[in-house]
Amino acid sequence: MAIRNKIGEVENIKSKLELSSLHDLLSKAGNVRARLQLEVSSAEGRFIEAQTAAFRARKSSGIPDLETHLLPQAMIRPGAQLAVAAEELIVSLFPAVFPKTPDLSNLLSILLERRQLTKDADDDEDDDEIEPFQVWPDPFPDQLVVKISQWLSAKFEENRSWRIDELIDAGANEGFSAIEQQCIAFCLYRSFPDSESEFENHHAVLDGEYETWVVRGDNLRFDVKTKV
Repeated sequence: MAIRNKIGEVENIKSKLELSSLHDLLSKAGNVRARLQLEVSSAEGRFIEAQTAAFRARKSSGIPDLETHLLPQAMIRPGAQLAVAAEELIVSLFPAVFPKTPDLSNLLSILLERRQLTKDADDDEDDDEIEPFQVWPDPFPDQLVVKISQWLSAKFEENRSWRIDELIDAGANEGFSAIEQQCIAFCLYRSFPDSESEFENHHAVLDGEYETWVVRGDNLRFDVKTKV
């Protein structure tokens, strides 16, 4: 009221405008203060009403209670019936389409696949550095291994000890080629463990080293097994 009366007494227009703005600002501040006071005074009642509504008894949904009905009834059921129900539940959780996962045999076949080149490997116009896969021939074909194994079996039937270098010399004296002499060493090394040996009556042990014009390495001595 004092500011409103002062506005009527002031003759300067600028001063009247400033006093009018101040009066409006104070009026708004008074309204905010009154609203805040109302909110604070009624907060206690609203809090009690909210708590009462939260703990109000709710209407029953009609669904059986888990602890008082479902679990006790499940405990008295036979195990076979529970297993059937569990199986159906687990099946319902499976995806409609299973992701395809290749097994080990498929992975190995893919890794061992030999692809044919579509272009000539010696083409000068091709700037890439990919080289064709070279298939190295087996140095000891199956027929050669069978021949040397039969020859060694005949030697071991003499019921004596043999060393690798002695057998290679024996093969050279009988006119074996270089690859056949190397195959002798290959077959003997393959028979070093008793579990893989082709000569059941002999046991292989290390006996120094040897060197011939076709092969060299650790020497093996095949002794006759003593009968127990």
